[in-house]
Amino acid sequence: KIDDVKIYKTARSAEQIMLDYETGPPPVAHWKMDEKVSGDAQTLYDTSGTNNGTTVDGANNNGMNCARPGKYGSACEFDGVDDYVNVTAPTADNLTNGTITAWAKFDTINAGHSGCNSHNGSTDCQLITFADNFGYALSVTDDGSVNLDLGSGSGWPVIDTTQASLITANIWYHIAVSAEGTTVKYYVNG
Repeated sequence: KIDDVKIYKTARSAEQIMLDYETGPPPVAHWKMDEKVSGDAQTLYDTSGTNNGTTVDGANNNGMNCARPGKYGSACEFDGVDDYVNVTAPTADNLTNGTITAWAKFDTINAGHSGCNSHNGSTDCQLITFADNFGYALSVTDDGSVNLDLGSGSGWPVIDTTQASLITANIWYHIAVSAEGTTVKYYVNG
């Protein structure tokens, strides 16, 4: 499950991440995922007003459900095969300077992540991925580590960093990754 995704144009400090964990200032994109919709072609609204998303429940037409209980309000649950939310990547300097935050809860943490989508042939569970070869991907690896990949336009990755095992199954986590140039900082639950 994924709930309350935000992207900022600037790298954020530990204090700002903690404040966002507790309250949250306005980012350049913010999907609360509180629309309580399910199925294909449903709108998930960006409260910043610029990047509404559309649910895609994939070829198997199974599983996309944004009416599940979330950390706050409702959350989207994906079938782990081909469900995703289609949005235009928000402008955040391709995240060479920026911050991604999300609340996430995994049913399992294991190789292949049943219940998660992957990216570029990886077995990592993708939380957020924008623009093949030119954007960013925030994922959780099969050992519970948090990983950030930044693309350059000609391929993945320009930056590929991982924070050691932090995530376990059946617990809501506030995951934040802040990048400034080639410096990346990870925050889990503050």
